[in-house]
Amino acid sequence: EAEPYYREALEKRRRVLGDEHPDTLTSISNMGNQLQEQARLTEAEPYCREALEKRRRVLGDEHPDTLISINNMGNLLKAQRRLAEAEPYYREALEKSHRVLGDEHPLTPISINNMGALLHDQGRLAEVEPLYKRALAIYEKAFGPDHPEVLRTKGNLAALYWTQGKLDKSVPLFEEVLKGQEAKLGRQHPDTLRNVANLGVNYKDAGRLAEAIPLLEEAYRASKQYPQLGFVGSQLLDACTKAADPSRPESTARVVALMQELLGAARAKLPKDSPELAGQLAQFGLPLLTLKAWDEAEPLFRECLAIREKNQPDAWTTFNTKSLLGGALLGQNKLAEAEPLLLDGYRGMKEREAAIPPPGKVRIPEALERLVRLYEAKGNETEAAAWRSKLEAARAEQGKPDAKGDGR
Repeated sequence: EAEPYYREALEKRRRVLGDEHPDTLTSISNMGNQLQEQARLTEAEPYCREALEKRRRVLGDEHPDTLISINNMGNLLKAQRRLAEAEPYYREALEKSHRVLGDEHPLTPISINNMGALLHDQGRLAEVEPLYKRALAIYEKAFGPDHPEVLRTKGNLAALYWTQGKLDKSVPLFEEVLKGQEAKLGRQHPDTLRNVANLGVNYKDAGRLAEAIPLLEEAYRASKQYPQLGFVGSQLLDACTKAADPSRPESTARVVALMQELLGAARAKLPKDSPELAGQLAQFGLPLLTLKAWDEAEPLFRECLAIREKNQPDAWTTFNTKSLLGGALLGQNKLAEAEPLLLDGYRGMKEREAAIPPPGKVRIPEALERLVRLYEAKGNETEAAAWRSKLEAARAEQGKPDAKGDGR
């Protein structure tokens, strides 16, 4: 509903005031931000670049409006996952905000938060906590404890603790943030709903599934209106899978129905042979393996493997998909068909082990577990024992402190 007003203001300001009037530049910037809010990032980019280029030229590099555009450019690139390109914009905005405007100016803690969020996404976690705490101190001094910016920054800090696996810190902080946002902004505000989702994810990871699922369901319903909540569906699927009882058909049916809904949405957005779709197919197939829904899992992994063999034949993920498909066939007792896939999948991952990121390392012992089950099912105890020995060695290796990932 907002978009036509922004477009009308921009068109008339261009025509009446000219392309470089400060008010016109504000409308250009507003248009870029509006499109970002709708996740229309490709359309937003030319507006963000035009606003920044003209503000630099007309207002100067250190004008507050120019610093806003520098931050906006960083936000756009970060949203596009172009993290290395975003970093110099965030660093410039932070340095100039601190030097020119001072820490008391509202733009400075915004710049600090943005820098922290980028480093968070880059995995440079040790650098993040001091930034969030610095921004939080500035906001609390300026606005008091229950201001939306204070709560938003606390949410950023809680997300950092979650990423670090410090659920003892992240859960109570998210609870505090959600309570404050609901009181200050209302339950239906996008910021509140994001932390409904965040707390749901934290409860899930803490094993508190009965508390997690209602929050994730609420956030999932809201994701139809707010694209930035698009991550919630897979988290809800994970929670429902963990809560499901494979012996109860209605429990499994709930997971399958949610998976089909999420996959349908992914197919509507993604090209049919894209690596992104392959990733979604693998993600949605995994819960089916967990629930021993072998028949439903098989076609997903077959489609995923076909895409990955076409686009990324040498990637470790392609070999992991072979092992996953072998697992679905093994569950259906199709042992002869499963065996070459399970062997090739494990060997391909083992050869590429150095390229597997820490959270993915767990896929190797999972592949070994399937091989043990295969040879147990075939009654070949000699082979089963040999693979069991390799599995124990892999588990011992991953138990070393420097081999652990965060599992996400």
